[in-house]
Amino acid sequence: MTVAASSLLLFLLAAPDQAAAEFRSAYERGLAALAGQRFKEAEAAFEEARHLQPGHALVYFNLAQIHAHRRQFEPAIVGFRQAIAIDPRQPQFYFGLAVLQTQLQRFHDAQQAVKQLLRVRPKYPEAYLLLGRIAQEQGDNAEAERSLRRYLRLRPGAVEGLWRLGVTLSAQEKYEEAASLLRTALKQDPQLGEAHYNLGILHSRRGEEQLARRHLEEGARLMPDNAQAHYQLGTVLARAEKLAEAEASFRRALELQPDYAEAHFALATLLRRTGRNEEAARSMAQYERLSAAALADRERTRRLSSFHLEIKSLLESDRGLEAEPKLHELLALDPENDLAYYRLGQVAFLRQDWEGTLKDVSEALARKPFEPAYHLLAGMTQERLGRDEEAAAAYERVVALADYADAYLALGRIELRLGKTEQAVLHLRRAVKLEPQNPEARQRLREALAATSTGSRARKGSGPGP
Repeated sequence: MTVAASSLLLFLLAAPDQAAAEFRSAYERGLAALAGQRFKEAEAAFEEARHLQPGHALVYFNLAQIHAHRRQFEPAIVGFRQAIAIDPRQPQFYFGLAVLQTQLQRFHDAQQAVKQLLRVRPKYPEAYLLLGRIAQEQGDNAEAERSLRRYLRLRPGAVEGLWRLGVTLSAQEKYEEAASLLRTALKQDPQLGEAHYNLGILHSRRGEEQLARRHLEEGARLMPDNAQAHYQLGTVLARAEKLAEAEASFRRALELQPDYAEAHFALATLLRRTGRNEEAARSMAQYERLSAAALADRERTRRLSSFHLEIKSLLESDRGLEAEPKLHELLALDPENDLAYYRLGQVAFLRQDWEGTLKDVSEALARKPFEPAYHLLAGMTQERLGRDEEAAAAYERVVALADYADAYLALGRIELRLGKTEQAVLHLRRAVKLEPQNPEARQRLREALAATSTGSRARKGSGPGP
């Protein structure tokens, strides 16, 4: 072997080790920067690692966490889903996605991510804690109780589970068990402000004023920036005729939350009792202004909800022409309402106004770029215009954000037209897996498999001769 050949062989043998070392170095730099909350530095290091090893799931997971921290929701969702696609056995990937969907109040999507997690790891405790939190957010105390009890069976004595279940039981007026759970949480962590606060509220509801005061004082001390804790403490102090202390609590609540209507009312009442009528009148005027604004906001919310329900009903009845003026009324009330623009796009689509559809759906996406249904409508419209590349790009964004059978089917359909039969098979298999009874998906998959088989035979037949 010549010297040159030997050098080449040594280089080729060393190259994988060198690449692996470079990857480890970049990845570890990313972890260190992320731990130190140096997010720009962490992102650069993880991007370097991704370039070196494009198929490493943890790189995508960490990049997703950085995007989520920056409130870059679309790339965060995509990153979590890419991590899952590369390594679907890792529960933390599903959990990260579920937490993000919960923050976005996309509770159905969050629950679906948790269900996928539990298929991978049925006894993953934090999954049940998160399901409990989601149920609490939705006001479903019965479901919250079930999930939190399951969490505590897996993590007996876990403090967050104890106080959250205590709050849920208290909301259901199961006061004895609620109080016991909150006291148990405080035995484990006497500095837990949430437990003190909620135990104080529970005792206040039961008329146990001394206990309520003790726990609310601790809650306000441990959570000094919590306006509600100071307000609730103030109400207990006022009932105990500790007016100077109550006034200080109400004023602190208003420092923290100047639009706290109930605190303005409580302060005004206290000031009137102590003869400070002029200041009391100012506080009461603030209360009345804020109450009127809250009432107007509730009425606006009610009208928006009514509009959405009526418009949904009209669209489901193929009465798009009647829905359109309602949508414009809705946008006059709420110009940033992404769903209204999407609905306008649906109306334009039904009357085959393709450019109008694209205009409206672009407005919707400008406001909520992580909504897969909006990208789906954009893709359907581009497909109707014969713009297969643009349509495919929109459908790719859909499946990057969510598992929509219609999007996988559309991608397969386009890829068949473009002669990309192997990609078509992959996407159509996914469509059939999601919707096994979809006749178009099954038929297109048969076509793609037949085209793939024909292409394979043709390639064999055109091989090199003897």
